[in-house]
Formats: sequence, C-alpha cells, structure tokens
Amino acid sequence: MKKIIIIFIIALCLLSFTGISYSNEEPKKFGEAWNSFSNIQKITYISAIDHGITKGISICLMGYTDYFIEREGKDKQKQIAIAGLSILNEYLEIRSTFDIEVISKVVTELYKDPANTYIWISDMYILALLKVKGESIESSSREAREKALY
Repeated sequence: MKKIIIIFIIALCLLSFTGISYSNEEPKKFGEAWNSFSNIQKITYISAIDHGITKGISICLMGYTDYFIEREGKDKQKQIAIAGLSILNEYLEIRSTFDIEVISKVVTELYKDPANTYIWISDMYILALLKVKGESIESSSREAREKALY
C-alpha cells in the first residue's frame, strides 16, 4: 500500500512539471471580450489599468520603504524610494504622452490579429503603449501569447 501511495505522489509531482493542461477548457479569449465592449467601456477599462499600475507602484513603494526602515534602516529606504520613483517616473513618462483613447484604439487594432486573442488585456495595454511609443513589439507579443496559453 505504501508503494502505491509513493508511486502516486511521484506521478503527481512529475505531471505537475510537464506544463501541459489536461483540462478540457480552452484558454479565455480576451480579444473577444475586448471586442464586445463599447468604446466607453474600452476607455474605462484602459483608464482602470493605468490607474491600477500607478497605484500599485505607489503602494509597493510605501510597503517596501516601511519594511526597509524596520529591517535595514533609513539608508536602504532612500535607495528603495529612489528605485521605485524611477520606475514610476519611467512608466508615467511613457504613458503621459499618449491619450487613453489612442491607447484603446491601438489595443483594438492589436486584437484584430487572431493570434493575439488569448493575450490578457492588461498585457495588451503594455504592448499598445510600446507600439505607440514606436518600439518593436514582436518579441513582446510572442512572450504574451506564450504566457496566455500556458
């Protein structure tokens, strides 16, 4: 009996490392969801993602600085604050030059490619920002597709 249990546990462990989904469910088609939204819903969604990223960075900054004050002292707090502010500044620098409506239209354009239909909307938002900025998004698109299907 112990051998059967051990073999079963080993089999489960090995299956967990395969990365293959044995579920009958197909991955969610975020592109279809996006295309079902009205223009105002799309703009609202993009605004929420933008606000969420900004708020998330600021919350992390506050949490990490408090943590490092307790653990490492004020010097480490300054380093973390500077690093966090530079990340926030970099994001705002990319984002601030583009209108939410423009980004929304680029997301819609990117979802016209059937290969992108499974990419999460938040990832598509980042791809749209990069595209509007003029950067190549080929490798980032490939990574987002792989992430969505995993």
